[in-house]
Amino acid sequence: MPSSPLNSIEALLPALYEAICFEPGTTPRLDQLRTLFAPEGRLIHVKPDNVEVMDVETFIARFEEQIRLLSLTSFHEREVAREIRQFGHVAQVFSTFEARSQAGDAVPFARGINSIQLLRREGRWFVASLMWDDERPDNPIPAEYLPKPAGD
Repeated sequence: MPSSPLNSIEALLPALYEAICFEPGTTPRLDQLRTLFAPEGRLIHVKPDNVEVMDVETFIARFEEQIRLLSLTSFHEREVAREIRQFGHVAQVFSTFEARSQAGDAVPFARGINSIQLLRREGRWFVASLMWDDERPDNPIPAEYLPKPAGD
């Protein structure tokens, strides 16, 4: 995790992505993921036909199971654009992501948007919930949530 305290949204977001990324022969920083979420935090995967709601421990158990079964031998998700809205001790982040098997892969195998709800307590930000939907042909990412072209 970054050495600076997680007292800013801009510090928390990279730590969140870093926690789930790992290359072959290494493991993700899942203990770091636990520290970023509020105890009552939730992860919610929105799919075309259902919604999967998990607490952090369930998400981690599923992630570890994929690694154990070798269906996931490396994973790299990075933020490519973000929009932050904040009022007092609450914030909403739309974080557009790209997922690759390895960091150096030229083309992502998935893209989508993480809708991250944050709360500030105990002098720092925590993830209260992270809800995401994946891009699909019938669900393209709107241009407003994609990286801005150079020079804009």
